[in-house]
Amino acid sequence: MAVPSPIGARLFGDLSRLVIEPREHNDPIAVTVCSLHDRVVPVPMTSYQIAADLTERIKTGEYPAGSQLPTYATLANLYSVSPATIAGVMRILRERGVVIGVPGRGTFVPE
Repeated sequence: MAVPSPIGARLFGDLSRLVIEPREHNDPIAVTVCSLHDRVVPVPMTSYQIAADLTERIKTGEYPAGSQLPTYATLANLYSVSPATIAGVMRILRERGVVIGVPGRGTFVPE
């Protein structure tokens, strides 16, 4: 399953007006901010956005019941965030009962 199309944000003039526009490609970057000089600065997804995306991937069967999720490092690379952010995401998902963590083995989708 592809990550839903993120939103692009563009700043104009004195940076007081923000325009939200759809982006053409699918990637895990949530927002791109463009300054007056067309400098693009990617802004990573928040922990809650990543948790929502992983929950959707589990619901749609991309990660079926009983399957192991990718490692923190792999997910961090996928979402362009730090492994510490992914650790926070996994805490959120464990608290919601979406995943279970098995020490020394990984994170799994409950059966």
